[in-house]
Amino acid sequence: MSARVVLSEEELQLDRDLRDGVEVARRGYVVASGRGWALPLFVYGSLRRGRSAARLLERWSPTYLGEARVRGVLYDLGAYPAWRPFELRAHGFVARGVEARGVEARGVEARGVEAGVAEGFVHGELVTLPDPERALEALDAYEDFVAYDDPTSLYLRVPTRVQLLRGDAWEETTAWAYAWNGHGDPPIVASGCWER
Repeated sequence: MSARVVLSEEELQLDRDLRDGVEVARRGYVVASGRGWALPLFVYGSLRRGRSAARLLERWSPTYLGEARVRGVLYDLGAYPAWRPFELRAHGFVARGVEARGVEARGVEARGVEAGVAEGFVHGELVTLPDPERALEALDAYEDFVAYDDPTSLYLRVPTRVQLLRGDAWEETTAWAYAWNGHGDPPIVASGCWER
């Protein structure tokens, strides 16, 4: 059973803006011809500096733009975390495996609030990659992202709204992030910050 996704006019415009620079295809990323423009990447777990898998990201010589955050809930899966946006879609992408299991955005949001999620944000870092196509292909493999319509994908790489800290203010931008496509009832990280 597939759910119908209805996007607001604002989301449709963001989607058009995104597709102007990047063609979002089945595997999610193709650099638009002649532009060389790419979305930054939001990392919130083991790929962050000083974390267990940081070396995998550092292999691609990222430029760190700074502290960033996304709306959603952070789950503790044991060895690594999992971010689930409050809305299980970003610019038209739907976490099909999650929806098929009956998890709805409102339920995730309500559960996060009940569990005492501090601000409703997941904290991480925003980076740019000099060779995004190759880097994202390798990172997709690490994150067990197979394809958007493949229920075995543990994570989905989705374009999403990210807030980047600039001085003492948060600036909104769009970036890739890996959203959890799993199911179950893992513990919530109430602080929204993965410390391992």
